[in-house]
Amino acid sequence: MTSTYSGGRVGVTGSCIGGGSGSGSDSTFSNLSTVYLVDNSLSYVNIGSTDQQASYFIVVEPVVFPGATATFAVSSGSPGFAGSVARITSSPSSTNEEVDIQWPADSPVQIQHSVVKTGGIGDLIPYRVRIIGIL
Repeated sequence: MTSTYSGGRVGVTGSCIGGGSGSGSDSTFSNLSTVYLVDNSLSYVNIGSTDQQASYFIVVEPVVFPGATATFAVSSGSPGFAGSVARITSSPSSTNEEVDIQWPADSPVQIQHSVVKTGGIGDLIPYRVRIIGIL
């Protein structure tokens, strides 16, 4: 994956670590990516590798500390329906921004600032997002 920022567009970078073939037997995987959120925007950004209908554990942590951090459990059983999202833990940054996620119907999981940075001026804030699942 690659990352770009241009004209308000936000990118994602990442890699996937798998265990097993994923065909016929249970296989766990862990996908680590970097997601960039604009510090003064509530816009949602897609998180990669969550387009399959399944259950995932998602860990969000800042690349630069101090920063917002959270953990989520998400599940979706059908592409035509929104997935269920449960925030397990969450902690805001020292500049007040907080992160949240949603899983809309027919879409990958998405992340946003649910509270924007105090004094934000449109800078990008990078977050490491680890997606853990079983295939």
